[in-house]
Amino acid sequence: ESALPLPGLIEAQASHMPRGSTAVIITPSAADSVYRTADLLKRRGMRPLVVLIDNLTFGGYFSAEPVAGQLTALQVPNCRVVEGADLASVLSLTTNLRQMS
Repeated sequence: ESALPLPGLIEAQASHMPRGSTAVIITPSAADSVYRTADLLKRRGMRPLVVLIDNLTFGGYFSAEPVAGQLTALQVPNCRVVEGADLASVLSLTTNLRQMS
């Protein structure tokens, strides 16, 4: 079974979401498609929030830090979840960022 790429999935679902909706994207991807997808949602009047599972800390090959930096520059609230992190604390911080924006 092949997975639908993130931009395709978001593109398919975004048309069903009203402007102003918050779209939470949870992904282990460190690809530029994460940044582009968040940008697409913003341009459509939605409020993306991205939770990046940093696969480098779980034994993967790519860090989520560059994508996190791109999202921050785009003013998209985001957080990196690293192995061993207190998930409740990380997500709470991200929620607070969303409320401040």
